[in-house]
Amino acid sequence: MKYGLGFFLLVAIIASCSNNKKQVSSSTDTVSIHKIWKYDTVRSVAKNPGLIGKNLLDLTNKDTLRFSYQSVKDNSTAYAYHILHDTVFVNNNAAYKVIKLTANELDLYILFKSDSSKAEKDSVIMIYKSR
Repeated sequence: MKYGLGFFLLVAIIASCSNNKKQVSSSTDTVSIHKIWKYDTVRSVAKNPGLIGKNLLDLTNKDTLRFSYQSVKDNSTAYAYHILHDTVFVNNNAAYKVIKLTANELDLYILFKSDSSKAEKDSVIMIYKSR
């Protein structure tokens, strides 16, 4: 009988503590890559990323990427793309690795040769902000 009362008290304590869970807010902004991203800055190991113009990436369509320069409105180029794990493949070529994705920021990593006479590669991270 004394074990029955102890078990009942333990169940009552667990039940009362289970109601203290925090509710998840339904107004939280969801993190998605499928939106329009505006170019913000670039980080480069060589500090010479070449010419990377201010551009927009429209990833709202889940199979067609639209790329346009901010200075040229209504003139974008469409590319087929898909995402596998953390890599965005454009026209079936690996193009960008997603380094960071939040509701407001997208960091993309690319590799390119910074000078055709050198065999070494330069790491470049392009940073986009949600529009």
